[in-house]
Amino acid sequence: MTNAEAIAGELDKGCDQGHGHQPLLSGRAGPAARYPEGLCQAICRGLLRQIEWETKRVKPLMRLTEANTR
Repeated sequence: MTNAEAIAGELDKGCDQGHGHQPLLSGRAGPAARYPEGLCQAICRGLLRQIEWETKRVKPLMRLTEANTR
């Protein structure tokens, strides 16, 4: 959850179902709690964009997603 529209836009991705999922049992939860590098980069990109928007006093009116275009 975020109230930063730019970060939300960067993180608006779903699972492509191209891999299997496993229950986080028997010690698997610990490694899953680490943020992957790609997620950290997406958050940073969104944060920088959000700061730029707020500095320029830009407020997005809407965001197009794949779900909106179907």
